[in-house]
Amino acid sequence: IVDNIESTGTTVTVNDALSATSVTGLSASSLTTGTLPNAQLADGHILQVVQTVKSDTFSGTSNESEVDITGMTATITPTDSSNKVLIQISLTYASQNTTYKMRLKRGTTDIGLGDADGSRQRALTGLGFTGDSNQVDSGCFLYLDSPATTSATTYKITVVNDNTNPIYINRSYDDQNNDVGGRHSSSITLME
Repeated sequence: IVDNIESTGTTVTVNDALSATSVTGLSASSLTTGTLPNAQLADGHILQVVQTVKSDTFSGTSNESEVDITGMTATITPTDSSNKVLIQISLTYASQNTTYKMRLKRGTTDIGLGDADGSRQRALTGLGFTGDSNQVDSGCFLYLDSPATTSATTYKITVVNDNTNPIYINRSYDDQNNDVGGRHSSSITLME
């Protein structure tokens, strides 16, 4: 139980603060509704979380062209342009006889790519091929971005490889309609 709060020599009685119209930049309504201005929070707090879960399946073929994974996007509106966004990706996939590479985009801009080096394809992370046509693998990754904006910002996942072998999302390569086959989910989570 807290009766008094002291900050830089000023004591505020909690009961008085709840009925006051303003206490050090806080309105009585913000105290009673549970919202606080960002300036009143210490560094490192999570201000909001946005998540998109993809539970349906997807298939695509790259052959050196970038493929958007339908449904693997999420949009967040940062409350301050100096705030960072932590992106957590979980991608369930299957591919055979090829390795795909996963990319992360902020809007249309690739972020987190490895350095350019000759003709090598750049990516955020690699997606190795599944060893069994009835299994799936999961690619998980964290990336801390500095979007430097307070506008709505969309992040999306794309994949690329160098041949015509397909990639499947949330299902196995063979996708048998029995207890060997399965259905899975993938997600992208944004935390300001």
